[in-house]
Parts: sequence; C-alpha cells; structure tokens
Amino acid sequence: VGKSMATARYNAIINNLRVIQNQKQLWMAENKKGESDTPTESDLAPYFNSGKFPAAVMNETYNINPCGQNPTATIPSRLNMGKKAIEAGGQVTLDEN
Repeated sequence: VGKSMATARYNAIINNLRVIQNQKQLWMAENKKGESDTPTESDLAPYFNSGKFPAAVMNETYNINPCGQNPTATIPSRLNMGKKAIEAGGQVTLDEN
C-alpha cells in the first residue's frame, strides 16, 4: 500500500510539473519572453484554471525555473516507489520520464 501511495504522489507531482511547464510556454509566447526569462507564480496565475498555481501534493516546493528549463519539485520527505526512491530534499523532474 505504501509503495502505491508513493507512486500516486509521484505521478501527481509529475502532472503538476507538466501543467506548470505548459503554462510557462504559454506565458513565454504571449509575453514574447526568451528561454532565460523566469516567470513568477503570479505571472503564471492567469494561465491556470481558476487562477491558482497547482496545489502541493505532499508539501513539495515547486521551482518554476527559466523558460528554457523544466520546472522541478523539491520534496520534504522520502518517496519510496520500490526500485526507485527519492530521498527527502530530493528533486522530482520531468527529465526522469
């Protein structure tokens, strides 16, 4: 049960990262920004449903990063998904998929 819950949390975080990346691309195109520009949460808010940044799954911190780089999430506690584990303080990235 623990591994399946950890996997579900991981997948929810990955989904949030995909949403953030998509909204960054929209912001970048609409505002004629370059790959080195970094939007803030408030810059991206209009691009999210109901104007809200994605909710944290397990109190993770989302790092928006510059437009030319995928967002990441720093997790506060260990995610043990069987063969794969991410330690507390580790990062979840879209590059892993």
